[in-house]
Amino acid sequence: MLAKIIQEGLLNHGFHILETRTIQYGTQIRLLEGAIINVYRTPKVLVQGKSISASPEQLRKNLEYVLPARITVWNIT
Repeated sequence: MLAKIIQEGLLNHGFHILETRTIQYGTQIRLLEGAIINVYRTPKVLVQGKSISASPEQLRKNLEYVLPARITVWNIT
C-alpha cells in the first residue's frame, strides 16, 4: 500500500518511473532520474542510486516532498 502511495506521489511531482518490481520484503521503484527506491513492508524506505539529471543534494531535496521523512534512509551519490 505504501509503495502505491509513493508511486502516485512521484508521478504527481514530475518524476519518471522506469520500472516497478517486487523484491524480497517489498517493492523496488527505479526512476529515470537515477534513484532506486526500495519500499519495505516494515515500513522502511531506502533511497539509493546515482543522480543523473541533478546533484545528489538536489535529487534528495526533490524526493523529500514525496517520501516519508521518519522512515526514509538516504544513500544517493
